Amino acid sequence: MTRVYEEDDANELEESSPDKTDSGFPSAAGGRTKDTKPAAKPEIDYDYAITYVNIVKERFHHAHPEIYQKFLMILKTFQKGQREAKDVLDEVSVLFADHADLRKQFTNFVPSDDLQS
Repeated sequence: MTRVYEEDDANELEESSPDKTDSGFPSAAGGRTKDTKPAAKPEIDYDYAITYVNIVKERFHHAHPEIYQKFLMILKTFQKGQREAKDVLDEVSVLFADHADLRKQFTNFVPSDDLQS
Protein backbone atom coordinates (compact mmCIF):
# COMPACT_ATOMS: atom_id res chain seq x y z
CA MET A 1 0.00 0.00 0.00
CA THR A 2 1.31 3.45 -0.90
CA ARG A 3 1.89 5.77 2.02
CA VAL A 4 -0.15 8.93 2.05
CA TYR A 5 1.84 11.84 3.42
CA GLU A 6 -0.38 13.82 5.72
CA GLU A 7 1.30 16.11 8.23
CA ASP A 8 4.77 17.50 8.74
CA ASP A 9 5.93 16.38 5.30
CA ALA A 10 8.39 19.24 5.10
CA ASN A 11 9.75 18.45 8.57
CA GLU A 12 10.15 14.80 7.61
CA LEU A 13 12.06 15.82 4.50
CA GLU A 14 14.29 18.07 6.57
CA GLU A 15 15.04 15.40 9.17
CA SER A 16 15.59 12.57 6.69
CA SER A 17 18.91 13.87 5.38
CA PRO A 18 22.09 13.76 7.46
CA ASP A 19 24.06 15.59 4.75
CA LYS A 20 22.18 18.77 3.92
CA THR A 21 22.58 22.50 3.96
CA ASP A 22 20.65 24.60 6.50
CA SER A 23 17.81 24.74 4.00
CA GLY A 24 17.22 21.01 4.16
CA PHE A 25 18.39 20.46 0.60
CA PRO A 26 21.78 19.00 -0.33
CA SER A 27 24.63 20.95 -1.79
CA ALA A 28 26.33 19.77 -4.98
CA ALA A 29 29.25 18.37 -2.95
CA GLY A 30 27.03 16.80 -0.32
CA GLY A 31 27.53 19.82 1.91
CA ARG A 32 31.31 19.48 1.95
CA THR A 33 34.26 20.06 -0.34
CA LYS A 34 37.18 17.63 -0.37
CA ASP A 35 38.96 19.60 2.38
CA THR A 36 35.83 19.17 4.58
CA LYS A 37 34.86 22.84 4.55
CA PRO A 38 31.23 23.65 3.78
CA ALA A 39 30.69 24.03 0.07
CA ALA A 40 30.34 27.65 -0.98
CA LYS A 41 27.10 27.85 -2.91
CA PRO A 42 23.88 29.77 -2.69
CA GLU A 43 21.60 28.68 0.11
CA ILE A 44 18.01 27.79 -0.65
CA ASP A 45 15.53 29.84 1.33
CA TYR A 46 14.03 27.41 3.85
CA ASP A 47 10.77 29.35 4.16
CA TYR A 48 10.39 29.33 0.37
CA ALA A 49 10.99 25.57 0.31
CA ILE A 50 8.33 24.94 2.93
CA THR A 51 5.87 27.21 1.16
CA TYR A 52 6.52 25.50 -2.17
CA VAL A 53 6.04 22.00 -0.73
CA ASN A 54 2.79 23.18 0.83
CA ILE A 55 1.60 24.62 -2.52
CA VAL A 56 2.32 21.27 -4.18
CA LYS A 57 0.53 19.47 -1.36
CA GLU A 58 -2.56 21.66 -1.69
CA ARG A 59 -2.70 21.17 -5.43
CA PHE A 60 -2.26 17.39 -5.54
CA HIS A 61 -2.87 15.89 -2.11
CA HIS A 62 -6.58 15.16 -2.57
CA ALA A 63 -7.15 15.02 -6.32
CA HIS A 64 -3.87 13.29 -7.31
CA PRO A 65 -2.09 11.96 -4.23
CA GLU A 66 0.19 9.79 -6.38
CA ILE A 67 1.75 12.93 -7.90
CA TYR A 68 2.30 14.48 -4.49
CA GLN A 69 3.83 11.26 -3.13
CA LYS A 70 6.12 10.91 -6.16
CA PHE A 71 7.25 14.52 -5.68
CA LEU A 72 8.15 13.86 -2.04
CA MET A 73 10.08 10.72 -2.99
CA ILE A 74 12.05 12.66 -5.62
CA LEU A 75 12.97 15.27 -2.99
CA LYS A 76 13.99 12.63 -0.47
CA THR A 77 16.26 10.79 -2.89
CA PHE A 78 17.78 14.11 -3.95
CA GLN A 79 18.49 14.95 -0.30
CA LYS A 80 20.18 11.59 0.17
CA GLY A 81 22.38 12.22 -2.86
CA GLN A 82 20.81 9.36 -4.81
CA ARG A 83 19.86 11.59 -7.75
CA GLU A 84 21.72 14.25 -9.66
CA ALA A 85 20.23 17.75 -9.81
CA LYS A 86 19.62 17.53 -13.57
CA ASP A 87 17.76 14.23 -13.16
CA VAL A 88 15.62 15.69 -10.39
CA LEU A 89 14.75 18.72 -12.49
CA ASP A 90 13.89 16.47 -15.44
CA GLU A 91 11.68 14.20 -13.30
CA VAL A 92 9.85 17.10 -11.68
CA SER A 93 9.34 18.70 -15.10
CA VAL A 94 7.65 15.53 -16.32
CA LEU A 95 5.66 15.12 -13.10
CA PHE A 96 4.38 18.71 -13.30
CA ALA A 97 4.04 18.71 -17.10
CA ASP A 98 0.65 20.44 -16.98
CA HIS A 99 1.66 22.89 -14.24
CA ALA A 100 4.08 25.43 -15.71
CA ASP A 101 3.98 27.56 -12.56
CA LEU A 102 5.19 24.67 -10.37
CA ARG A 103 7.91 23.72 -12.87
CA LYS A 104 9.21 27.28 -12.93
CA GLN A 105 9.10 27.65 -9.14
CA PHE A 106 10.92 24.35 -8.68
CA THR A 107 13.99 25.66 -10.50
CA ASN A 108 14.67 27.75 -7.39
CA PHE A 109 15.48 24.47 -5.61
CA VAL A 110 18.17 23.50 -8.08
CA PRO A 111 20.90 26.14 -8.34
CA SER A 112 22.21 26.54 -11.88
CA ASP A 113 25.70 25.48 -10.73
CA ASP A 114 24.32 21.99 -10.01
CA LEU A 115 22.96 21.72 -13.53
CA GLN A 116 26.34 22.47 -15.13
CA SER A 117 27.85 19.13 -14.05
